[in-house]
Order: sequence, then structure tokens, then C-alpha cells
Amino acid sequence: MFSFSIPGSAHRAAVRVTATGGTAGSSVFTYDSSNGHPGGIAADGPLHAPVKSNGKYAHLTRIDFCLKPTNYS
Repeated sequence: MFSFSIPGSAHRAAVRVTATGGTAGSSVFTYDSSNGHPGGIAADGPLHAPVKSNGKYAHLTRIDFCLKPTNYS
């Protein structure tokens, strides 16, 4: 599991975070107007890779962030 926080001085917001867990696939977390975050989000957590068939989270192998410019400060 992981969290993220983008400093206001970066003037960026996350609109999507993808957590890949090896062969288990990916968990995609979307922050847009469909879920109450039209400007993206500056922090979130705890996030995780997909759940494996044994009921445990897959080990994180990759995290991708899709960012957009923002006026957060």
C-alpha cells in the first residue's frame, strides 16, 4: 500500500494513478468530475495494487501518475 502527496509549489494535480502488481494486473484510481474531483487531487492514500486470488495485495511493480497543471498552492 502507498500514499502520495504533491506539494502545492509543483502546481500539479493527479487525475489518474495506476498501481501495477506484476501479473495480477493494475488498479486504476481516477480523480475527475465523475467522482467529485474535477480539478484532480493533490494527495490520496492508502492505495494498492490489485488483490490476488489468495486475497492478498499483489506486490507493487510499477506506479504511474497522470498529472495536470493546477492552481493548487
